[in-house]
Amino acid sequence: MIIAIFGSQQPILPKRNFARFILMMFLIFCLVQRNVYQGALYIFLQSDGRHKPMQTINEMIENDFVFYMHSRFIELVQDHKEIFIRKKIANNDNELPFSKPVDDNLHAAYLTTEDEIMYRNKKTHKQYVLKVCDERFTLIDIVMYYQKNFYLKKSIDQRISQLLSSGILHHWIEKYIEERFLNVKEVSELKQLTVHHLFGVFNILLIGLAIACISLIIEITISKVKVYNRAKKSIRKKGLKRDAK
Repeated sequence: MIIAIFGSQQPILPKRNFARFILMMFLIFCLVQRNVYQGALYIFLQSDGRHKPMQTINEMIENDFVFYMHSRFIELVQDHKEIFIRKKIANNDNELPFSKPVDDNLHAAYLTTEDEIMYRNKKTHKQYVLKVCDERFTLIDIVMYYQKNFYLKKSIDQRISQLLSSGILHHWIEKYIEERFLNVKEVSELKQLTVHHLFGVFNILLIGLAIACISLIIEITISKVKVYNRAKKSIRKKGLKRDAK
């Protein structure tokens, strides 16, 4: 086992089944443990643990973020000089940097509606997702305007209420957006890897040791039976020789 830990070749392999089982299970244990750590490292490198996401607009400004937006949102940022001087107009997807391969050094934000974020994340969640800042830039009410004393107002409101209560509107919208793709996540601190996370690996080792002990008992039993049979045969041979005399 010491030779296996240091990664050298095994000059002498064990001959007994028990020793072979012990060595085999130890090597399997080391292999599984290494894969566990490699998998945890791979997940960590893909996660946001190394790059803490920005939680406020002021943090983005302090880190010199570029604010991409559609031309229809320019009026919303005219009074915010820090954002206005950092704005970039992106009226189509080709002008956005998010469709390109992920760059850890990309300092950019996208000013848009939550509906569009849900729609984009639903389309591209297998490649990348847009993270949502905890701070909302502005709230906009979406309303329908009628002419004064419009005679169809009550009937339209009644029809919309029926569609909402029956769930038809939700069914139509669900084809394009889902709330789970809004991707609002709480920032959690990194957790230390403890022995509790490796219980499965130790269980494999214990099962292997139990199998090795069972094989040892079987091996001892078989050797005892062989010795007993040999002794029995020798006693029979001696008895036959005496009878022959």
